[in-house]
Amino acid sequence: MNAYKQLRQARMQTAQKPFLARGITVKRCQECLLGQQYCICEWLKPFACELPFDVVLLMHRDEILKPTNTGRLIAESFPRQCMAFEWSRLDPPAQLLEILADSQRQCAVVYPARNDRQAVSFASQAQLLAASKTDEGSRKPTLIFLDGTWRQAARMFNHSEWLGHIPFFALDEVVVGEYAMRKASENSRLATAEAASLVFSALKATTACTHLQHIFTVFNQHYAATRACTQVLPSSSHSYLADYDSNI
Repeated sequence: MNAYKQLRQARMQTAQKPFLARGITVKRCQECLLGQQYCICEWLKPFACELPFDVVLLMHRDEILKPTNTGRLIAESFPRQCMAFEWSRLDPPAQLLEILADSQRQCAVVYPARNDRQAVSFASQAQLLAASKTDEGSRKPTLIFLDGTWRQAARMFNHSEWLGHIPFFALDEVVVGEYAMRKASENSRLATAEAASLVFSALKATTACTHLQHIFTVFNQHYAATRACTQVLPSSSHSYLADYDSNI
């Protein structure tokens, strides 16, 4: 069970009321959360190789159970190197604080530079993460993604004093988001999986970027079909994942 599913299971056990999302009447796969006839479980194949960095999903509590959430696709794609935590303003998980304080890690938050704190340029931070060194040797690059709506992410970033000492960088390329289910008001606002793909590409993890993009594409296609009650047309992403061997 990957880190996201463990977090989702814990959230379901502690929730004080049932999660009533739009489309509550849809009979869903309990694993991928899409409509049963549009299930994508067979396409959620883990990436076969090791990433040159670790990933932390810091999830807003409202996102954990949402079928539209895309951060979970990162956990599905890279289960060995993706950790997931529920965000808390005043009581962050102890394990997360340990990660942030680990001298063997070079942590960085991925977030737009729209506040009083000065962001490290995207290119400079990518170079820093790709070649972080200490006297004792290499430090493990660790990317922290704030997983929530853009308003939620802003609150998570601005109200987490325990994140204040962690450098952050902005996705300063103008990239049009392809996320069709929860289209943001600005085209440059990306879904979490899209943002991760852009960062992976900048860090030269090209094959990992491609793998995540294919899973994101299949997710989009199946979710759109769920909403429209239409048939899913096989795509090149389906073909890629059908032929992909996670045991390479």
